[in-house]
Formats: sequence, structure tokens, C-alpha cells
Amino acid sequence: MDNNPQIFSTDQLLRDIEFLAQRLEHAGSAYFSKERETGLSSNAIVSLAYLGEPVKNLPFDCSDLSACERMFQKLPEHRKTRIVLDAMEQARAAVWQTGGHHGQTA
Repeated sequence: MDNNPQIFSTDQLLRDIEFLAQRLEHAGSAYFSKERETGLSSNAIVSLAYLGEPVKNLPFDCSDLSACERMFQKLPEHRKTRIVLDAMEQARAAVWQTGGHHGQTA
């Protein structure tokens, strides 16, 4: 946990609320589509961005990684800190290391 809390503007906090409220639409449900942006891996990165919790679930395949990428695109800019960017790089690397890319090339 970060012992040095940040001060956010009203606009930034409103973007946080919008982002998190949109994610709640799929909370607790399992769905798989080309628009999916929730799942264990993407939720773990969101928890890192908002709570500073370590990422325990990295994606295993391209579907999970795509959900992380879609989440990251929608994540408010002020939440895209160095540790979140590093977690996204770890997520990408995890898929390549597990062979979850199914023959795709970098």
C-alpha cells in the first residue's frame, strides 16, 4: 500500500467513478465476447491501480490479455502509473512465456 496518498481533482475522481461503475455492469458474471474487459487478470491490475495490491493473476492466453488491454484503454490516465504500466508489461510477457499467443508473432 502507498503511504503517500495522492490528491486527485474532482474531474479525476469523476473519471474514476465512471470507470468503476462501468466495470460493475459485469461484476460477478462470466461472459466471453470480443468486448470483454473484466476477468481475474484485468481485475488484478485494476486493484493495483486503485488499491496498490500486488497482481496475483496474470493472463494465460490472448483472450485474457485482450481483456487487460481493453481495460487499460479505458483506465483513467491518472491511474496509468509506472507500476500499472509495469503490470501491463508483465501481463503481455506472461502470455508469451506460457505460449498463450497460439502461434502469433511479436
